[in-house]
Amino acid sequence: MTVLLSSIAFLVACQGGAPVLDQAADQALLADQPALAHLAAAYPGAATVADLFDPARAPTAAPDPSAWFAAERQTHQALPPLVGGESLKVLSYNVGLLDRTYLLGLGHSLVPRLEERRAAQLGQLFAAGWDVLTLREL
Repeated sequence: MTVLLSSIAFLVACQGGAPVLDQAADQALLADQPALAHLAAAYPGAATVADLFDPARAPTAAPDPSAWFAAERQTHQALPPLVGGESLKVLSYNVGLLDRTYLLGLGHSLVPRLEERRAAQLGQLFAAGWDVLTLREL
């Protein structure tokens, strides 16, 4: 019963339609925002962020942020090097330890040897000396 009620609540929440778009940032001009200017070229007639949420508006070309990426790269390359900086070891890892029950209980997928895998993976991950460790499906 809990799964059914949760599923119904999720489906109702997903039918909210378009966002309200009443924030000042929603009226920001695409052409004035370096990170969004490529969207103005892909969506003719779209002047603001809010315009991108108009279901009648469709892109005429794939958005191409290459120019913005190149400008950002030049900006970063021009920064002075870190003095005495230390490296940061970051790992994002999908541990695959998440059993799955499908909507309305129509199926269940179990992770094989779950307890054995959980114990081995976490020990190995914590022993590797990562500064930042993000885990998915845990």
